Amino acid sequence: MKLNHSNNIFLFFFIFYLFLFVLGCNNSSDTIINCEITNAENKQIILEEILPDYIRQIDYKTIKNNKCRFRIKEKKIKNCFYRLKINEESIILYLKPKDNITFTADFSELSKNFNIEDSYDNKLIKEIHSKMLYYSDSVNYLKEIMRSESNNKIDNSQILKIFDEAQNFLLNLIYENKTSPVIYLCLYQYIDIYPVLTIDKNLEVFEFVCNNLEIYNPNLEQLIPLKSVVFNQKLKIEAEAKKQFLKIGEKVPDFNITDPNGKKITISQFLGKKVILYFWASWNEKSISQISKILQLRESKNAEIIFVSLDDNFRSWNNCLKDINLVGMNNVCDFKSWESIIVKIHNIKQLPHYIIIAEDGSLEETNNNLSL
Repeated sequence: MKLNHSNNIFLFFFIFYLFLFVLGCNNSSDTIINCEITNAENKQIILEEILPDYIRQIDYKTIKNNKCRFRIKEKKIKNCFYRLKINEESIILYLKPKDNITFTADFSELSKNFNIEDSYDNKLIKEIHSKMLYYSDSVNYLKEIMRSESNNKIDNSQILKIFDEAQNFLLNLIYENKTSPVIYLCLYQYIDIYPVLTIDKNLEVFEFVCNNLEIYNPNLEQLIPLKSVVFNQKLKIEAEAKKQFLKIGEKVPDFNITDPNGKKITISQFLGKKVILYFWASWNEKSISQISKILQLRESKNAEIIFVSLDDNFRSWNNCLKDINLVGMNNVCDFKSWESIIVKIHNIKQLPHYIIIAEDGSLEETNNNLSL
């Protein structure tokens, strides 16, 4: 049958729109996770993103015929780590736009029997996970033998040897894969309840990871808090070296802490101006009630002011900033409360407290009396 001109036009547009529909359904910029999990029929699997101060659920699926699939739009992918969670079992992932990975596992022994294909970063995560599990099992095995009344030959030196081996494994992985964001995870690995690497004993390793993340993965969500951890550890070392609290006239150590939007705030950025540090917390009503007075002091001194919170929870702090109209001011918090290195350097014992820093960066005044 011969098609007339109008039929030709109709056929052309039908094929054209069909092509666009298929193209949209197979958007190559989406991130795909193909899950194949045995012994988990009808169980719910949750995909979460791991951000510096909280974990957020972004999707969930029900496993049918041992399979399910997650599809995440490119604009929703953040530069952070993710995890797949079934009941209380979970596996960490790192996702990028256009990733198409396959996750296979046996739910009955999920932590020991899983695999991640088509992603180099996730293969590194799998390697870390497997090794740490092996080291943990080895330590637990030795502990069981040590508890046995019939065996007194094993001592802690064998456990320490396992920790040394685990540390060497993590260090090698870090130095050989400095361009991967996964090196961040190496800093926070545990055997039993004990960390393999710590900031106080392995500062140079934390610095190496921080510096290379800044070069190769500058937008990783975990980078900003890591930079703060490294910087504060250096301040702590500096304070301990002095073995005394700051005195009037001495130079005030700088800090590097972020505001609620991730913007870095330092004392040095206000050099040449008088600066007031006001120590407060959302849970301390007296320090909140005195904010009007500290703002008056700022006006009388013609000074900049930095509100240093002793909160240990981002949401409590951020909500309080909105409630008391401090949004847009210079607000910082490292979420370590009384253990904050800034608190220790300035010997803060109660709230509220303020210090005044002179134009040359030296300590001019420290006081907890706001009777203006």
